Amino acid sequence: MNHRGNVSICVCQVSHNFDVHEQLTKHLISGGYAVKSLQKCDVIIAFCPIVSHAGTDIKAALRKLPDSKPVVLVVLHHTFNPDETVPDSSRLVTSSNVILTVDCLFHESQGGLLECPRNEAAIRDILNKLHKHKEAPKKRCQGCCCIC
Repeated sequence: MNHRGNVSICVCQVSHNFDVHEQLTKHLISGGYAVKSLQKCDVIIAFCPIVSHAGTDIKAALRKLPDSKPVVLVVLHHTFNPDETVPDSSRLVTSSNVILTVDCLFHESQGGLLECPRNEAAIRDILNKLHKHKEAPKKRCQGCCCIC
């Protein structure tokens, strides 16, 4: 955690996403979250566009991320339709360090992140998870195998 008690985030693009990560990061910064380097952040926000099969793309994205930090996984579905029904990607995530998975809709010709209830809910869910992460007591070392 940083010195003010806020959670710092690191934004990771696991593949090209037409700058959707920048749009969503603006919402997080306005929510009071500081963007830091991977080494200095508390939580990783990872963006995973679906380009072939959701399960394969998500597994490939998670392999690129360190296991040592909590991850909020933003799964990006490419569509024109702001009312598109997409499957819940969280059911495909088995990594224990992923603390939240959200599905968002985007299209590069419509300004990136679509304006729709799904994306608004995803942003709210991310902000809520980061807020809860900020309030959670830090785990204390139990003296088992590390030097703290």
